[in-house]
Amino acid sequence: MKGNRLAGILAIGMTSSLLLTGCSFSGVMENVVGKATNSKEKVVATASSSEEGTPVKAMKIDKSLDKPEFVADLSGSTNISAGNTFSMLAEAEVKDGGKVTYQWFSNNVKSNGGGTPIKGATSSSFSPKTDKGGATYYYVVAYNNKNGKVNMVTSNVREVIVWANMYWQQNADNGGFQYLNHDDGSFPSNTTMEIEGATYTFNENGYAIDPGSGAFINVANVQSQPVEADAQPADAGAAQEAQPADAGAEQEAQPAEGEQAEGQ
Repeated sequence: MKGNRLAGILAIGMTSSLLLTGCSFSGVMENVVGKATNSKEKVVATASSSEEGTPVKAMKIDKSLDKPEFVADLSGSTNISAGNTFSMLAEAEVKDGGKVTYQWFSNNVKSNGGGTPIKGATSSSFSPKTDKGGATYYYVVAYNNKNGKVNMVTSNVREVIVWANMYWQQNADNGGFQYLNHDDGSFPSNTTMEIEGATYTFNENGYAIDPGSGAFINVANVQSQPVEADAQPADAGAAQEAQPADAGAEQEAQPAEGEQAEGQ
């Protein structure tokens, strides 16, 4: 009787922990079952075979299978303007004839555990949504699938910062331009990102600079008409060269007509 009551309390505690912490069922199952047995096989709920709202598929982990090895792993941080898109790649391979499958996870902390599986994100590449501002952390679990069993490995973490609700502001003191958030005044720094079809490099203080010289750039000119701005001086120069030539021709022609008139 006491044993049944204790089992019930443990089950309720695990369920509450999942709901409150947002931990992935896969991670919890692997941790709990792994501590309960010393055998080479254990059961894990593989999120790669699941969709939101449906139970995950239980597979046996067999450590005698090759553990997938990442040949392209995640790392670093990406700053991106809201609405733009990019793709991340995390590719793994095995040498025992198994099939490698993937499941991507998102997280609100910089950790490759306890994240939420992303529905449909089951290939080696993934393009995150960029419609909402803020930082999200991504990682992927690679599974070696063979004979109804799996072995698995988790990638590193990639931070993705989406900048939304932004505007350009010029500093009255130094003339530099910063890309500021309307709500809290935050700005991207020490990064390069695409904004409205143009690529900008920002220094440690968040000012848009020329990546070669480090000098501040005039964002208004870059955004509006970089091509027209280059073309106008060329047209003006051509006009200046043409005018003296015409004027000189007219001056040479007039004396000739005057001499002819004196001869007459």
